Amino acid sequence: MKYFWDHLILRRKCHFDWAPQVSGPFDWAPHLSAPQVSRRKGRRRKCPRRKCLRRKCRFDWAPQMSAPQVSAPQMSHHRWVFQSKSSFTAISSADEFSPFQPLFPNLSTSEEMSVLNPRIAELNRAAAEERFSKLQNDQQKKILEKISELEKQQKQQNENLAKVTERLSQLQNDQLKILEKFSELEKQTLKKVLLKFQQNFWDEFACHEDIEIIGDKRLTVKYKSNPYGWPLFFSRHSVFAKHPILLDKDSSDIFYYEISNMEKEFNYANANVNFSFGFAIKQQKKLEGTIHNEKGTYAYESDGYFWINGERKGRYARYCSYGVGDTVGIGVNSVTRQLFFTKNGFRLDSSDLFVAPSFIDDSFYPFVTLCSFVEKIEANFGSENFKFKLSTL
Repeated sequence: MKYFWDHLILRRKCHFDWAPQVSGPFDWAPHLSAPQVSRRKGRRRKCPRRKCLRRKCRFDWAPQMSAPQVSAPQMSHHRWVFQSKSSFTAISSADEFSPFQPLFPNLSTSEEMSVLNPRIAELNRAAAEERFSKLQNDQQKKILEKISELEKQQKQQNENLAKVTERLSQLQNDQLKILEKFSELEKQTLKKVLLKFQQNFWDEFACHEDIEIIGDKRLTVKYKSNPYGWPLFFSRHSVFAKHPILLDKDSSDIFYYEISNMEKEFNYANANVNFSFGFAIKQQKKLEGTIHNEKGTYAYESDGYFWINGERKGRYARYCSYGVGDTVGIGVNSVTRQLFFTKNGFRLDSSDLFVAPSFIDDSFYPFVTLCSFVEKIEANFGSENFKFKLSTL
């Protein structure tokens, strides 16, 4: 019968098979000598549990050893083989080695796992941190690229918004200017419409006491009746229209009126009618005496002369005189400020007669000055068709 030692050495597969297969005794550990087992009388006893590597065994041929301190890289790539009492030798995992061979032969499975688990956890944590750091760097790089792209887009949007805001501000300013211009034109148009369509007539509060206004339309004026049948003195009296005309720079109308149906009370020294009519500024609204020779007055006298701002004009006065049965008129173009005179539907030569620029902004009132022996005249401010065609201008 073989002894226990011989039986142990020649055993190829032990419960803790940490040594590779060997061909003979002591070949696996040449540096170790055979254990000195004391011989006792009697029969040798075998290891009851057959665990040669137990720390405390009756046949304690292997010294007690502590677990080797192995670093993380060596643990991940090598296994360890017992060489001597206090040393281990690393064997590459590529060598022929049993996958079930323990890392620490002198430790149990639970003790071995308790030693390795913290380090494994640390390595896993480091690997996870490395992966997380790499992933975080990649994500951070993508986020930075996205932020850069968004900043460029925002910058472009801000530039576009600035352009749109500037354009909108310009359009608003243009719109305000257009509204102001439209409001001004509207006022001017309204003014012109009112002046055009309002019915003008002689003003009873701007009429001499010796002149009376007759008719419902208040377009006819005449001297009051003379109980003696002849004029007591040679006098001139005036009457003004109710509404003025405006010759402002924004006006574009032609203002015109006619005098007709002249009658006289008697023929004094074989004379025809003697009176004048035209336009006068508000400051010249006097009711007695001659006013056509004053500044700011533009008139047409019955002897054929034109009175322009207090000065008498007329190269062809004898052809321009008028009397009973004639229809005469006076007008002004507010754009060119040119005056024109008509007789019986024809325009007279007045191409060089203009309203003075100093009176452009003033209000001109139509007027007529009657002589004492002129009985009656009638005015047409546009309520009826004019004898002169304004379309021929």
